[in-house]
Amino acid sequence: MTPARATALAILIATLALTARVSAQTQESIEHRYQSWLGLFAHGPIHQDLWLWVDVQPRFFEPLEPAALLVRPGLSWRVIPNFFLTAGYAWTPSWRQGPEPRSWGSLTFTDEHRVWEQALLVLSDDASGIAGQVRVRVEQRFRTSGGDDVGVRLRVLLRGQVPLVADRTWNLVLWDELFVPLSDSDWGQRAGFDQNRIFLGLAWQAIPTTLRLELGAMHQWIVRDTRDTGNVIAALNAFVGWR
Repeated sequence: MTPARATALAILIATLALTARVSAQTQESIEHRYQSWLGLFAHGPIHQDLWLWVDVQPRFFEPLEPAALLVRPGLSWRVIPNFFLTAGYAWTPSWRQGPEPRSWGSLTFTDEHRVWEQALLVLSDDASGIAGQVRVRVEQRFRTSGGDDVGVRLRVLLRGQVPLVADRTWNLVLWDELFVPLSDSDWGQRAGFDQNRIFLGLAWQAIPTTLRLELGAMHQWIVRDTRDTGNVIAALNAFVGWR
């Protein structure tokens, strides 16, 4: 079994396991909400094996209220052609809706900053066109109010894609990302599993090796002290690369 096919199989197993876990919960135990997420991701060389990483992600609640904004620049070192080590900074302000009934725009603001490091392994099988990624990211999270602690969090993402047409311009994409805080903080982070995201969608290679668009649906499961949150998200992402 090739590495790319093994990654796709691992993603499928993780997805089935999480689906079983969510299905086991009653509807009353999860608060369901709807959001729309947009994303622009850029990754390409600026000097030999030194690469630039930038992603910008505006996110919105169902009535187009702001939910979050992520601005995440970084620098990558290409260790080998398909393995990257990256470090950077992220500004991640977010807003939270209050209980109903409420007026539009009545949101609670949180200002968060992060330092982050990650390892990215890119896998591909030229014969079949199946591709995958394994990404491990560690974040050090700071907030400007509510406490002075640094919250450390681990994120692990598995991604796979399978071509749908002979020229491989259209692909089926599936990925799963696990969030595990590694420390408690005085502003509310608690150690242990607290979030999972599953995405299923279509990828269109609009410009070979340069621009890929992905449209799909995501489910975000957030573990809370009282009632968990299950966000159903419409996601549109653009991926830009250069050589």
